[in-house]
Amino acid sequence: MRWFQTRMTWMLCWTVGLAITITGGWATETLAQESNLADEPAAIDEVLDMDTAEVGIPLPPGIKPRHEAARRPQRLERSAVAPRGLPPAAQAPHRPISDGLPKTASQDSKPGDRLAIAAHQKSTTASTAEAYTQVIELCQQALQAGTSVAMGNYPRELLAWALNRRGEARAEGGQHQQALSDFEAAVQNDMNCWRAWHNRGVSYADLGRRNEAIRDFHRVVKLNPEFLNAFFNRAELYYESGDFQEALRDYSHVVQKSPKDVEARNGRGHCLHQLGKYREAVVDFTLAAKFDPTGTEALVNRGDLYSQLGFYRYALRDFQRAIEIDSESARAHLGVAWLMATCPDPKFRDAKTAIEVAMEAVKLSDPSDHRCYDTLAAALANAGRFEQARKAIEKAVRIAPEELADVYQSRLVLYESERALRVAKTPLPGLDGVTAREPIEQSTFEAPPQPE
Repeated sequence: MRWFQTRMTWMLCWTVGLAITITGGWATETLAQESNLADEPAAIDEVLDMDTAEVGIPLPPGIKPRHEAARRPQRLERSAVAPRGLPPAAQAPHRPISDGLPKTASQDSKPGDRLAIAAHQKSTTASTAEAYTQVIELCQQALQAGTSVAMGNYPRELLAWALNRRGEARAEGGQHQQALSDFEAAVQNDMNCWRAWHNRGVSYADLGRRNEAIRDFHRVVKLNPEFLNAFFNRAELYYESGDFQEALRDYSHVVQKSPKDVEARNGRGHCLHQLGKYREAVVDFTLAAKFDPTGTEALVNRGDLYSQLGFYRYALRDFQRAIEIDSESARAHLGVAWLMATCPDPKFRDAKTAIEVAMEAVKLSDPSDHRCYDTLAAALANAGRFEQARKAIEKAVRIAPEELADVYQSRLVLYESERALRVAKTPLPGLDGVTAREPIEQSTFEAPPQPE
């Protein structure tokens, strides 16, 4: 998931075949093989006439800023081993079975002890949902039959562990509702099973139950404050809810503990961007790019921010680097097309190239991603092809979240009046009199500190 390399002279040359050539040792990259798309209105009409609903891909769950890819909590913590034996009660938790849990039933044992021992033995080799089910059934039988004092709370803790593990297996197999039921049962049996709390939080988030997910992540950070994924996932949900200050606090905690966590730096960069702290956002995106030299997300994030601030040359350079790393990066293609279609500075607009790159972005994007059709519409309008621009933005309206209806409707009115879209840059405060239109060295703008 390159920091300051030796500064190289560079030049962006867009050929008929959409080849981007960078001097100073960078390799030539071809963005698209189909060089004549801009001259083939029929090809564009064919794309615009496709029925996105036939693809069967669900629409995006919520509105996202233009600069950000959709993100969801993904860091399920896998519990590698079952909880260790606890008895006798005076001994510390999580001791090996040989140090505590009776290997065989003794004179003082209860009927459930044998079942608990069998469940433990089964847990040492369990690795499938079916095997975890057998452990669960043995633990339930042991609890029903009754266990001795020497067993302590071990059968219930083992039951919670097996439920959590089966839930993980079911989640990986796409059985999300069954997985959630297992996680819920796990926390009911062991309120200290932080992995189950975390996994239930992830399931709640996947189901759109944001507040419940946040509450579960609250519980996790109390039970295990060293588990950074809970802070990260809570930050993701705070960000989705628009609480950027709380999200920033959690992302910063992760970055402080793990400075090279690329996802956390990208997430914090998004928060700083939303809060208008553009310098700090660039620092995080820059360090994320350094720590993940084979990734593209940080470069595209920084490119989008540069574009918004009016640093168009730097934005194009970041998009180009991203495409060199991953020629199928839809976001990088969208960034190039959007800038070349909507830039208020005519030096950076290129009508033909914007359409070609936008068409390539449509091919690379999820068919339900409204942003690719919004970008294509802007590129077509910039080229004076307003009828096709109208069709493209109407397609974006059909598949976009309701929150974007007014935005896209205003663009439809713009294109119907045969006017192109121009996106003004965001004023950049705190540059000591230097404006975005004046030359500025990247190093002075970014000034990234050494990692913590």
